[in-house]
Amino acid sequence: MSGFLTGNITNVQASQISNDAIDSQHYVDGSIDTAHISTGAVTSEKTTGLPADKDIRALALEVSDVKGAALNFPNGQADPFDSDTLATKTNATYDASSDYYHNPGTGYTATFLSASTTQVAQVADYDGSGNDLANLGNHLDGDTSTKSQINVPLPNQSRFFVIDLGSGVTKTATKFTAHWHNTGSDVTSFLSGLTIAGSNDDTSYTELLNETSGATANESKDYTWSNSTAYRYYKITVKSKNTSSGGAGLHLKEISMFETQTTQNMTLINNALTAASAPSTGFITVQADPVDSVTVNTDIKAEISRDGGSNWTFVTLAEGATNSNFINYEGSVDISGQPSGTSIKYRVTTLNTKEIRVSGVVLRWA
Repeated sequence: MSGFLTGNITNVQASQISNDAIDSQHYVDGSIDTAHISTGAVTSEKTTGLPADKDIRALALEVSDVKGAALNFPNGQADPFDSDTLATKTNATYDASSDYYHNPGTGYTATFLSASTTQVAQVADYDGSGNDLANLGNHLDGDTSTKSQINVPLPNQSRFFVIDLGSGVTKTATKFTAHWHNTGSDVTSFLSGLTIAGSNDDTSYTELLNETSGATANESKDYTWSNSTAYRYYKITVKSKNTSSGGAGLHLKEISMFETQTTQNMTLINNALTAASAPSTGFITVQADPVDSVTVNTDIKAEISRDGGSNWTFVTLAEGATNSNFINYEGSVDISGQPSGTSIKYRVTTLNTKEIRVSGVVLRWA
């Protein structure tokens, strides 16, 4: 029958083509494009079994972690935080051994005492040589070659000085460091300890620490205690041993006072990624270990920008898969309302002083 049909064939209707008469071998590559697919022709039933976008993002993060570096693709990036490369990390500490950013509430702040801190000495003179406490500024001058004078009578006596942080200033102190001087071995021989008390009126004091051990000459010794109250005034009382008679030169080279470091809200922003054209939708997966109990979108949130961070759109996250305490927080958002742009960024923020470890982020756009 070869050659039976000749010339142009027109007006072939669907009813004249039997089922399965045209299969995949009759289509050339590119013969069916989006213009030939009507709206709604591809339904969810026809895509059943295909991986969801969030699953692809999770896989991309795993691949990048195996690779040991950020994985870039045409419309996004998976960053496993295998190195400290983020553009902005406010109140965040990078843990290089475990490859995550976090906001731990451990350790102490920098000392809140300085050379300008007001100090008031107890007026006392046991040996007629003048005030037993003098040159207190020397133990706040940052110079260990100078010392304050703290002459304490023997036996079993004490002298104190008061630190005044100033009107409207309070600190919740939990640590005091004293760098003791050595004058004729007096510190080693005659120091029995010290007490620290706090007050907000310089009249009624609450004892915070009663240390009954001494120190050695030229020792920098830490004194720590629990405290949840902020005070303006701190009274430091130096005590002598119940031995001998006369006076002990229990002088100080330097002192410092600290607060316990509390968990801070953390912000993480990536280095901008460049899209080929202005995207209308952003997708994000944040892999995080909530050390504290958290509520997603309340204690941890994510935003996406397509104009380099000038404008941000909040992403509603949902909890996804969990692997070794790390949860994939996933979401997508319409960013077409932002000014048009191709500089794509994410911003991950922790709130309500919750400690959270963030070990990777996948950002994608379409």
